[in-house]
Amino acid sequence: MQEHEAPATADVQEQEAPAAQEQQAVRCSADFLTMPGNDICFDCDTSCAEDRWCSVTYATALCIRCAGEHRALGVHRSFVRSLAIDTLKPEEVHLLLLGGNARLQSYLADEMGVSRHAWLALPLELRYH
Repeated sequence: MQEHEAPATADVQEQEAPAAQEQQAVRCSADFLTMPGNDICFDCDTSCAEDRWCSVTYATALCIRCAGEHRALGVHRSFVRSLAIDTLKPEEVHLLLLGGNARLQSYLADEMGVSRHAWLALPLELRYH
């Protein structure tokens, strides 16, 4: 009969690391949703409380309908993730926390001269090309 050795400390840390990263990603996703403007969809102003989605590419909060439209554009134009279902990678969370709906809206208005009204009037394919 062989005795089993306890796993080495490094092995235990390696097993715990993904779980800790996942917990941190969940907390950061919650932080993203509390950022200014992220309670509504960037593209249609619908509440995101029920269906929490985001475009990692543009670091914006989206509703499920607009997330589907972004997916139809292709991941090369807008990489979409569910904040409730998907586990975000640390770099995805980092990008989201650097952006947000209010920041993109400010950028469009201040740097590009595009008002919110004008942005929403454009077809989706022209907004994200």
